[in-house]
This record gives sequence, structure tokens and C-alpha cells, in this order.
Amino acid sequence: MDRSRFSPIALLLGFTNMGVMQWDSYGSGKIGGGIAEKAEQPDKQTFVFTVRPNVFWHNKPPVNGRQAVADDIAQFILRNKNGKTLDGAEDPNFYRKSAFQTVDKVETIDTKTVKVTFSKPDPFFLNVLAGAYAKVQAPEAVKAFEKDYANL
Repeated sequence: MDRSRFSPIALLLGFTNMGVMQWDSYGSGKIGGGIAEKAEQPDKQTFVFTVRPNVFWHNKPPVNGRQAVADDIAQFILRNKNGKTLDGAEDPNFYRKSAFQTVDKVETIDTKTVKVTFSKPDPFFLNVLAGAYAKVQAPEAVKAFEKDYANL
């Protein structure tokens, strides 16, 4: 999903995958929780995300139904910021890389908490995380399937 640009893919994966955040109401402009049950903004350059306690990955390999954790969100954000495949190669197919460039630091505080610090205020970051293409993949799945990206 990180490297997809086709609307049918975003639509289909939107039925089966969650983002860090999601749109609760387009009409009222309200973004709510996804994998993160809440986002707090202690200052203009920081967001703190708390992982929802009842989110589990599909009960199939390579994740085997494990519970979602803060590191899943952290790795998703860093992967999109860096725009590189696991072997370290730059990949121009990370189409939303520019939307993550204000991210300065991502810290996993504990298994349920991620702190994102920005180089400057980014009033659009929650919208980025609630976007149709911003669906979190388990790091194990990225590792298992990245090499087959073009075939899948």
C-alpha cells in the first residue's frame, strides 16, 4: 500500500486494512482513531499516538494474529518518510514520501505509544495518516512480501 497509486487498490485495501487514523466524517472534517485509538498534540511539533487495545493482525503467517503495537505505526511512518525498500534502495514508487518529510523523529515510548516529532508544525499530518493510501502493514508482512510487490 505504501507504494500503490491506483484508486481501485486503495478502495479494496480500505476494506481490509486500517490506517493509523481514519476519517470519521468528511462532512464535519472529523478525523478519528484507526490503529491508534487517539492522537494527542502536546505542542505544535509533536503528536503522540496511543495504539487501540483490540487490534490484531490477520491470523495467518507471517503475523499469526498478533496484536498491533506501537512499533508497527513507527515503522510505517519511517518507511514512508525514507522511501526506501528493505534493502536500502531508493524507490520512486513511495508516492507519498513528500507528505512525511516534516517528520523529524519517531519514538516508540512503549508497546502502546508512539511519539512523532516534526521539524516544523505540520497541520496536515493527521490527514496524511487518514488518507486512502495510508494503510499500515505489519513489518513481518512487508519483509515477507516486499520482493513480490510488482507481481502482487
